[in-house]
Formats: sequence, structure tokens, C-alpha cells
Amino acid sequence: MSYARRRLPSADYKLSFALFTRQIGCSGRVAWRLRRQSRSGFLVDDAAALCHARPMTAADQEGLRELAAQCMALVAADFGRHLDWSVASLSELDEVCAELLADGPLQGERLDLWWKLIGAYTGEVIVRAYDGQWITHEQAGGAYAVQALTVTGFPFALANRILTGEPYKSLASFARTLPAIIERTPPAD
Repeated sequence: MSYARRRLPSADYKLSFALFTRQIGCSGRVAWRLRRQSRSGFLVDDAAALCHARPMTAADQEGLRELAAQCMALVAADFGRHLDWSVASLSELDEVCAELLADGPLQGERLDLWWKLIGAYTGEVIVRAYDGQWITHEQAGGAYAVQALTVTGFPFALANRILTGEPYKSLASFARTLPAIIERTPPAD
């Protein structure tokens, strides 16, 4: 089934941005930095990296969970797809991204809305699947990252890269590669 490109009403974008900034305490500058996160999407933790990470407050984490829930609702309403917090559901979200990109890379309000929702959902799936946690990290430019299985990942950066049309990126692969990264990481001395 093919879905036509949908432009969300300005009010929906403003509401989502207001929730994002209010619940997470994220200023416009920090939101801009979310898009400039790590090019690789992952950062294997070492002593230096852990010094720059801190757990988030419960309010911050709740705000991200709310954005993730909004992603689920919008994907169900606009694309008829069911997301269930599983790593497998990220394949469904990859397909939604492909549909969003059918007319080219997202820009403006559509990009601002979708990268927040998709980044939050992807991060929350990793947190739940791998017993991880949301953190702030210096590498994330004052934004949010996830830490699971001794690996730090940057789901907002990945969402932005996918939605701006960077090829060969996948939310599902992002989550599925965590165990393989751990297996290949030499133990710390």
C-alpha cells in the first residue's frame, strides 16, 4: 500500500516542539545540536567517554518516552503501522522513513517533527531491549544518547541522517548491531 506524502499542520509541529522543549528542557540551540551528533551513530565507551556521560533525570527520560509514544500514535494514524517497542518494530519504522522520503529528503517543519519522534522511539527501543539508559553525552553536543551494553548510541543523529536522505542507514540495523559491537570490542585493561 502506498501512502501519499503528508504535510503535518503547523499546529501539530508546534505542539510537538512545545512538548519536546518543555518536557525535556531542550532549547532551540540544543535541538539544533541534536542533528550534529556522531557520524558513526555509536561510540564504544571507555574511561574518557564515560567521564563525559551522565544519566538523565527522571523528568528528561519521561519526556523522551512521551515523544516515543507520540511517534507510535502518529505512525499508526498516518501509515497504519503498529510499533510495539521491539527491535523488530524498527524495521517497520525504516519502512515509514522510506515512505516519508518518497518525495525527497525531509526539510523544515516535517524534518523537525519526525527526527525528534523517530530518534526518541529508536532510543527507547534500545533502552528497553538492552536494559540501557538515556544519557547526555559530550559527543552528542548537549543532546541525548543511549547507553546499553557498554556502548553509547546516538539515535537522534541517525534519525536525522536517514530523514535527510543519507543512503544505507537503518534504524533496525542500528539496534541489531549492538551485540556484535560488544563481541568485537577488546576488553579494557
